[in-house]
Amino acid sequence: TTEIYTLSLHDDLPISIHAQLELRSIRSAPERILCWLRQHASDAPPTVRVCRPWTEIAAEIGLTREAIYRALATLEREGLIVRNQDLVVLQPPAE
Repeated sequence: TTEIYTLSLHDDLPISIHAQLELRSIRSAPERILCWLRQHASDAPPTVRVCRPWTEIAAEIGLTREAIYRALATLEREGLIVRNQDLVVLQPPAE
């Protein structure tokens, strides 16, 4: 059997080493956040309840505090996400 090792800043949100490396290989900060959101999304439309500070998520995926907030603003401005308090809803890409 193959064991999957995980890293976690919080016990409720384990991230596999492979997933973390994959995220860190994405150069674009907005794309990196979008990938992280897709990995953690559930329901329809895809929704993520963010239960910890964005600064912790930034550190987890290899972004600075400033970069994550700029990227979130970009994703919102482009209509790819909608943020409402601790919820982030992923929007379908515009055609």
